[in-house]
Amino acid sequence: MSLPFESAKILIVDDEIRNVKLVHQVLEQAGYSNLHTTTDPREVCHLYKKICPDLILLDIRMPHMDGFEVMKQLEEIKEGPYLPILILTAETDDRTRLQALDSGGKDFMEKPIKVPELLLRVKNMLEVQLLHKQIREQNLRLEAAVSERTKELQNVNEELVAFNFTASHDFQEPLRKIITFGERLQIEMDDDLSDKGKYYIERMQVSAMRLHTLIVDLLEYSKMEHRGSYTTELDLKNVIAEVISDLELPIKEANGTVNVGQMPTIEGSGPKMRRLFQNLISNGLKYCKADEPPVVSIDSFDTGNGTWEISVEDNGIGFDEKYSGLIFKPFKRLHEKNRYEGTGMGLFICEKITSQHSGNISVTSKVNKGTKFMVTLPKKQSN
Repeated sequence: MSLPFESAKILIVDDEIRNVKLVHQVLEQAGYSNLHTTTDPREVCHLYKKICPDLILLDIRMPHMDGFEVMKQLEEIKEGPYLPILILTAETDDRTRLQALDSGGKDFMEKPIKVPELLLRVKNMLEVQLLHKQIREQNLRLEAAVSERTKELQNVNEELVAFNFTASHDFQEPLRKIITFGERLQIEMDDDLSDKGKYYIERMQVSAMRLHTLIVDLLEYSKMEHRGSYTTELDLKNVIAEVISDLELPIKEANGTVNVGQMPTIEGSGPKMRRLFQNLISNGLKYCKADEPPVVSIDSFDTGNGTWEISVEDNGIGFDEKYSGLIFKPFKRLHEKNRYEGTGMGLFICEKITSQHSGNISVTSKVNKGTKFMVTLPKKQSN
């Protein structure tokens, strides 16, 4: 008889030699050729490691060690999550049956065995085992493919970041010369220039400064990628105080106010956290109403699930929330660039920083009602 499982490794375990011979003969006649036997339950674990059977036919009541203890030991050394064991026993009470199934048996058959039933149960269990093997092999292939693809993407990303860093750095020197010579033209040649010439130089300087700001932002992004993920315990109250000190001049120029409530201590990168709050506070100062001084309010809330939610809210011009999905993308701006400075990189960097800290950032806003950013950060960083 030709079976797809004819080479399946089957281990027969019974202390009665006649039972072993009977089952062996039945299976052999049915076409199974890779059969192994033992009458000593103490040898089962050794045989399992040696042959790694696809199916074990196991008696329950045996000297030296019963089937329950055999299954307990097999559970500790089995390869993979599924180990097919067919229990063969003369004990038919419900307690024994339930204990056998609870101990690791996958099917149960009463002695004396009925040949057609035995062959059907063996075939069914081998089919299930084959499916489990195919799933395991497929998962291993998928894991290997995902791992390889992930490594490729990481390499590409590192190359892009390195290129971005180098290119941005190399652009700065010629750009500095453009700005410097533009300033010299404005100062030294002012009397010789026509109004149109002065206008052209002014436009050139504004564009050059905008490009300079963009390059600085790109360099900051590249440095952020290169800094790695070193974290330490951070008191966000102190971090935000440092940021407010750094922003003292723009706060004063805008006649603005920054209110800070209770802040938590978390694990994170100091430089990145400072950059995060600098960008968010600057955002609130920049997009203020013409007739109302900017007020930025920062507060925190313990979510109770191992994270803190920090809110940064302003009373500025706000925006239509249908555009909320765009503002965290690079180079995206919702307001006129001639009226509001910036490159569209600030909030993108904020999103990147929160992501690197296993957190997230979201926003709510209404036109002329202000904007509120919600930053969720874990209390502890996983290694």
